[in-house]
Amino acid sequence: MSDAEGSKRDIDTVFLRILARGNSSRFKFLPPPDDPVGKVIESIAAEILAFCQTTSDAELSERVKPRRVSVRMVPLGDVSALTLYMGSSHIIAFNQGVALYLYRLARAMTPYVIVRGTGDAPPPPESEAVAVIAVLLDWMSSLVRAPLVDAWETGPREQRTAENYARMAERFVLSHEIAHIMREHLVGDAGTAPQKSSSLHDLDRRPVVQEHEADAIGAMLAVDSSSAAGIDPRAAVAGVRYFFEALKLCEAVGAVHIDDAHRPAVERIALCDKVMSGRYGRVPNLHQAADQTSDLLRRLGSAALEERQRRRVIVAARMEELLTNTSWHFGSNDPAVMRSIFDEAKSMFASSPSAVIDALQASLLDTQTFERLMRTAKSAESLEQDDRLRRHRIAHFIARNAPLPVRDALGVGFP
Repeated sequence: MSDAEGSKRDIDTVFLRILARGNSSRFKFLPPPDDPVGKVIESIAAEILAFCQTTSDAELSERVKPRRVSVRMVPLGDVSALTLYMGSSHIIAFNQGVALYLYRLARAMTPYVIVRGTGDAPPPPESEAVAVIAVLLDWMSSLVRAPLVDAWETGPREQRTAENYARMAERFVLSHEIAHIMREHLVGDAGTAPQKSSSLHDLDRRPVVQEHEADAIGAMLAVDSSSAAGIDPRAAVAGVRYFFEALKLCEAVGAVHIDDAHRPAVERIALCDKVMSGRYGRVPNLHQAADQTSDLLRRLGSAALEERQRRRVIVAARMEELLTNTSWHFGSNDPAVMRSIFDEAKSMFASSPSAVIDALQASLLDTQTFERLMRTAKSAESLEQDDRLRRHRIAHFIARNAPLPVRDALGVGFP
């Protein structure tokens, strides 16, 4: 084979790869070093670890020295957080998607939490929050496992309240992981972790008794470290409850795993409430804010789940219609048709992203299948008549114009 033939073959191979679906990898869009969410998580972890140094147990204090525990943000969808060990140190991997979800869910909820004065405008209709939460949950249920929803306009008091809820929830998640370290519940060696895997769920395996212990100790650690920082313990208790109510909604759409070790959120709420009542029972109205948070999220969440399902049915049917009836040519296509598909896909992503992504995943061909169909076609006309190729080309056009995390999750790489 001549050099020219070899070069042409290389070009063909690249061409085929960028027009087909490859292997997805969520690890290749790790947040940048200056990621603001990561900095918040790191600061909360540092505060908890500093509080742990006040213990009189020298061995325990050494185990959770700040220099021996670090936090890394990773875009995983299968676990909220996971602690891995490397030698004598530990790495807490915190799910970036969950951190964003906790804040955006709180932002949708807080207009109905803040106390309004006589001169304040009334909160917006709850239907607005229901619509937002429906899309948040739909993004979390998708392959992306992260809420790719831009922050919407809201007041500064609502923003501050949302930040407080999210940070209290994140404090509990980190306290849970630090509790595993305190109790020496070791799992997974970071040095051998499958960095090209789309999930670390297989590493997140502990006996259920250890998870219960981490929940109990983590709840107390979250409240104690908050109190040491001058935060009302009732706010910390509400933050723990908020995390589990948010987790329940993710469970309802299949965005998190429930197994023998990771019990349903409702069971974990009962355990943590019992522990916190026993330890902080003398605090007046200890669970009042937590109970109000639960009542509100259960009401909004129930309506949002119904709205999500309604949207999924509509968008799934429209995606199938679009993929079935739209003509597509291997040569030039009508720019007006392409613009129409682009605009409609963008609208459907905003309504039910999981339905769009599911349809794309089902229609996209992998590199080997795409190459085989291309090379065995008898003519350009036969390519035009191959329904699998036509659906693939439409799906690929939509996918390559989707947000980067969607392209990564689907394995679509396009310049």
